[in-house]
Amino acid sequence: MHRRVPFVILLAWLAAAAGTTPTPVRLYVLDCGTTEHLDPARFGLEHVAVPRLADPCFLVVHPKGTLLWDAGVVADSAWKPNGEPQLLHIQLPGGAPREITVRQRLADQLAAIGVAPERVTFLALSHAHWDHTGNVYQFTHATWLARRAERDAMFAQPPLALSRPADFAGLEGAKTVLLTDDE
Repeated sequence: MHRRVPFVILLAWLAAAAGTTPTPVRLYVLDCGTTEHLDPARFGLEHVAVPRLADPCFLVVHPKGTLLWDAGVVADSAWKPNGEPQLLHIQLPGGAPREITVRQRLADQLAAIGVAPERVTFLALSHAHWDHTGNVYQFTHATWLARRAERDAMFAQPPLALSRPADFAGLEGAKTVLLTDDE
C-alpha cells in the first residue's frame, strides 16, 4: 500500500535538509465574550435550545506577521476580572440592552500564549458591529485589513447601525490595506 507524505512534513523535511527551521503557523481561538439571552430566530437558529452566542476572536501567528481577527465584545478596560465569569450589561446606541458574559480579558489571553498586543501586526474585523470591535483600541498600531465598503460604512454619518463608533475611532488614521471583494 502506497502512503502519501503530508505536505507539512515534506516542507519540514526540506527545511531541515536546507539547514533552516520552518516557523510553524499557529491558530488560536480566543474567548472574546458570550452574548446572552438573544432571540435565536433573529439569526435563523430556531432550533437552538440555549439563547447564547459565542463571540470568538482568532489569532494567526504566521512567519509574515501576526493577525488578529475580530477584537471582542467588551473592551478590556471596561471590566475588572475577579476570577469568575462576569455578566455585564451593555446599552447599544439606539438599541436594546445586551447581556455579555466575559471570562478573561483579551490582553490576558494573548499574554498567556506569549503575544503582547504590540506584536500583532495585522488586524481584520469580520464586520463593524459592536460585538466584534471592543478592543480595537489596543491594535491601532497594526496594519488594518479591510474591505473598502466596510471601512466607508464604519466612518459614515450617521453611524453604522449596531456599531459603537468609539470602539474603532483610532482606525480612521491607521495604516490600512483596502481589499477588494475577491481578496
